[in-house]
Amino acid sequence: MKWSTALAIPAAGLAAVAVRDLTQRQHAILRSFPVLGHARYALEKMAPTGVATQNRWLTRGLDPDLTSARAANYLRSWRREMLKLAEAGGVVHPALITGDMVEILLGHRASTPLWLQVGYDSPDWGLPSTAQVEQLRSIMAAAPQGGSAEPSATARR
Repeated sequence: MKWSTALAIPAAGLAAVAVRDLTQRQHAILRSFPVLGHARYALEKMAPTGVATQNRWLTRGLDPDLTSARAANYLRSWRREMLKLAEAGGVVHPALITGDMVEILLGHRASTPLWLQVGYDSPDWGLPSTAQVEQLRSIMAAAPQGGSAEPSATARR
């Protein structure tokens, strides 16, 4: 195959895309900039969108009051689950969970301790100092133990 033929095939493909874009009626960007418009749309799909987005579908989810309430609920639920996990492990606070208290399942029948799976030097790596442990125990002594959480205000009764 000659180099001119190798260049003609992609050029014909781009020309076909340009003709289709010039005749379509849905996207003004593609009509004005036939081939470059596709690059813009591809980048728009890959690029992260945040608060400064112009996309109407994404802006409908930008409700700071609702978002902050949902974030607070998520953090409250996460804290509760972590405290339940600590209680199941027999410690008063999640910071006192050691690397050998958690097993990572490898398939259906095999498991390995957390500290080995993540490459810690020992199961006690990252635990608070003795003084911090005593401080945690005194703080958590007043916390309720066991049972279920109180129903939320919006729970069906």
